[in-house]
Amino acid sequence: MVKDLNFLKNIPGSDVMALDFVTEAFIDLQKHFNKAMAFNRITKFGNLSNGIVPVRGYADVNLLYADYLGGIYDTLVSYLFTTNNDRKIKKYTDFLQEFFHFIDIISGETVFSRTAFIKSRLCPVNSSGLVIDISDDSFSDDDVRDSWIEDPNFNFYRNAAIKFGFLLDRSAPWRLYANIASVEMQKYWGSQTDSAPHRQMLMQSPGGASNLFDVYFIRPHNYELEQFEATLIYFYERFARENPSFRISEVRADRSCVDQTAVKEDLVVRENIASPTDHTNILMKLFFQIRLREEQLHERMPQQKFNNYVRYANRLMKKVDKFAAMRYINNKIKNLNSLKESENLMACQNYESCDQVNKSSLVDYTYVKD
Repeated sequence: MVKDLNFLKNIPGSDVMALDFVTEAFIDLQKHFNKAMAFNRITKFGNLSNGIVPVRGYADVNLLYADYLGGIYDTLVSYLFTTNNDRKIKKYTDFLQEFFHFIDIISGETVFSRTAFIKSRLCPVNSSGLVIDISDDSFSDDDVRDSWIEDPNFNFYRNAAIKFGFLLDRSAPWRLYANIASVEMQKYWGSQTDSAPHRQMLMQSPGGASNLFDVYFIRPHNYELEQFEATLIYFYERFARENPSFRISEVRADRSCVDQTAVKEDLVVRENIASPTDHTNILMKLFFQIRLREEQLHERMPQQKFNNYVRYANRLMKKVDKFAAMRYINNKIKNLNSLKESENLMACQNYESCDQVNKSSLVDYTYVKD
């Protein structure tokens, strides 16, 4: 996630934003293209005949995630009433238990944590601030893609993009990715003394991302527990506010037959706010369980080992801080994922086929003319 919205910069003449150095590179790319148009180097027909105009850039991941959680809440409430499990919820701790049952059901179909949301296809690459689209054409239309590649100005456009540190998406040539490892893009990082403080922290080292991600981005898992707790409290308090009470009917023990007077009805009023009791230990365990299910790793984790990891994470939280605990949990998940991937490779005996599968899973940002 982008660390500070002040690291973004608006592209003049539009409401499109990107990371500041990406915007500056794009502005120079526009100028270069406009100059070529002025000297009649651009053919006057095709997708690029009127220059390059940004239509989409940075998308706020927090707003996207909040909107996504609204849909999850609606699904949760529907599940509770469909299964009558809503009647099991009288207080916040009851809600936590039912919430986990809900996640256990949907974990193979969707995600809940912000970390998993960002990693999923639900979160657009534009949330990085490193991508600018100059068209809103359909990504699923091969004819549209081909029309861009066959555009008489395409070669000039592609070479100009490279000149200013951008690469094109093979499946959507109107999408520009900042090539953060290139000399051309890193020169926009800036090291002048009058640059913004965060820009002065960047160390240019072409061939890699250097320290860009440490300066411009935060790792979402570091703040995941606070986000997770705030979301669950919001979910519960909204549920309790919208459904403050329910009735429980039962037959009186002193009646030999059931009639209208033999049925006793009790009105149960839910606690309208989450208990102020510290539920951090419970939340840590619940969050770890959810992340394992989101990554399809829960079957690889023996219960005893899981309990040991949770105990150690809680100890880290008390002795160090939440960040240390969340880093520990995240590293365990990364290690399990790495082990799963290595096992998948070892299981494949057709190495050429395996190699093709691995290559096809990578995003190729460049268009290479045959």
